[in-house]
Amino acid sequence: MILNYYTDGAATMRKVNNEYVREAGGWGVICLDENMKEYNRLSGGEKETTNNRMELMAIWNALNLAEYETRFEKGPCTVNIYSDSAYCINIFTQWIKGWIARGWKKADKKPIENLILIQQIWDKMNQVAGEGSFNSVNFIKVKGHDDVYWNNEADKLAVAAKEEIANG
Repeated sequence: MILNYYTDGAATMRKVNNEYVREAGGWGVICLDENMKEYNRLSGGEKETTNNRMELMAIWNALNLAEYETRFEKGPCTVNIYSDSAYCINIFTQWIKGWIARGWKKADKKPIENLILIQQIWDKMNQVAGEGSFNSVNFIKVKGHDDVYWNNEADKLAVAAKEEIANG
C-alpha cells in the first residue's frame, strides 16, 4: 500500500505601527491513493502563526491520517509526503539527525524554531514505523506555485483555511 499526501501551508502578516504582526495561517492536505486518485482533503489553521509552522502542521496531520489509515494493514506500507517547502524537506531528510546528535541544536548552536512540532513529527514517524503501521516515510520536494496540480490544490486549501481564520 502506498499513500500520497500533498501538503502546503500559508500565513499572512500585516503591518501595524511600522511593525509586522502575525495574522493567521492555514494548512492543507490532499490525500491520494497509490494510483494517485484523490480520496480526501484536510485543512485547518491557527491565529498568529508562521508559514513554516503551517507547512509542518500539514505534514503532522498527514502522518496522523496515515497512522489511522494503515493501522490494520498487513504488509508493507509507504507514505509519500509531497511539499514545496525546502525547509520541511530539509528538516527530515538532512538536518534532523545532526540536530538530535547535538541535543536538538542547530550547527550554529541557535535554537530550532518549531522544535516541539518537529519533535512530535519525528516521534510519530518512528513510533508508527516501530509498530509496523507503515514502513517508510518519503519526503518529496515539488516546485511551489508551478504546474503541479495537487500542490496547487493543497495551496488552495491552505489559503482558504488561513482566510477563514483571519476573518473570524
